[in-house]
Amino acid sequence: MSVTAELDTSVLEGSTVVVTASFTDEDGNSVVPNELKYTLKKEGTIVNSKDETSISPSSSVDVVLSGNDLPQGTLYFIIEGTYDSNAGTDLPLKGWAKIEVSDSKE
Repeated sequence: MSVTAELDTSVLEGSTVVVTASFTDEDGNSVVPNELKYTLKKEGTIVNSKDETSISPSSSVDVVLSGNDLPQGTLYFIIEGTYDSNAGTDLPLKGWAKIEVSDSKE
């Protein structure tokens, strides 16, 4: 399983960013996960109660982060779920994206 997350990794504190994640199986074919959730962390701490937040499964998903989701510092967007393929059922998937949030006053 391949998870691709695309975003502008340098944003201003309190602004808005859209994380787009797409999913393919081991053969490179688009796949819809069985379940999806994401967590947003800064220095190991959950940001703005974004802990294992459910996402409606699709072969590509957009997650909007804004306002209090984007405090200054280095954030990690972690997406997890399960999928089925020729390799098995309920296989785990996990991907991440690093987001650098700058002070909006700079």
